[in-house]
Amino acid sequence: MRTITKRILAIHDLSGFGFSSLMAVIPIMTAMEIQVCALPTVILSANTCYDGIQSVDMTTHLKAFATHWQDLDLHFDAVYSGFLGSPEQARIVAGIMAYYRERNVPCIVDPVMADKGELYSCFDRSIVDAMRQLIRQADVITPNLSEAALLLSESYPERLSAGQLEDWTRRLGELGCRNTLITGVLLKGMNSQHSISAYNSEHDQYRHLQHKAFAGDFPGSGDIFATVLTGALVWGKSLIRAIDIAGEFVYQTIEHTALSPRPLSEGIALEKTLHRLHSIPDA
Repeated sequence: MRTITKRILAIHDLSGFGFSSLMAVIPIMTAMEIQVCALPTVILSANTCYDGIQSVDMTTHLKAFATHWQDLDLHFDAVYSGFLGSPEQARIVAGIMAYYRERNVPCIVDPVMADKGELYSCFDRSIVDAMRQLIRQADVITPNLSEAALLLSESYPERLSAGQLEDWTRRLGELGCRNTLITGVLLKGMNSQHSISAYNSEHDQYRHLQHKAFAGDFPGSGDIFATVLTGALVWGKSLIRAIDIAGEFVYQTIEHTALSPRPLSEGIALEKTLHRLHSIPDA
């Protein structure tokens, strides 16, 4: 019987209603037998599919929370960040990650800031520079195509060629991150699959993977992909194997969601597939 306890520091927003952010991270990591130490960046009444959201900005508390855990000498097997509410939060998180990287703790950054070629309405362009600084602290980054375009100061294309995808992924590696991914890319001439690219700048290795895809928007799918990826990495899976595990889990979960009668705004039907993650630690 395994007695090892794995623990991550998860720095994300908390949406009280809807399976996204910490509401997805915590059950996924628990199913993968990983303890979550949650550092909320913003607390929201519901996910951003809804109007009239009530929110609490946690910026003034981030350093105090992190310092307390450092005083307690808590060990983490990874630090993983998602939605950050401002450039100031990104700078604070960069400092937190620098502290743990000095202690050989891997850091994963999902630079959540844009979709469909547009920054989220809560941001201005200053978030892009802040994210460029943050990803220098990361061992793995998982931007979508919109976020990759912003980080590279490129115009947003709805599709890339295979050559463009490789070029963009390699250039992201030049920004200072060891492993760069671009997720959910539609390639020119390919309609039924999403592409995920991966580049390791340390060994100059590039890989292009494809996964079955559903048409349409499924809120929270990016959070779920990055979370399962992180959990698989914590359990010692290779980056390529972790991508495969995460991509397959997202597809299966979206498949259940598409058959569910509940509105998509309520988030992906995560509770239907969580059990599939129980075998990953020993796989």
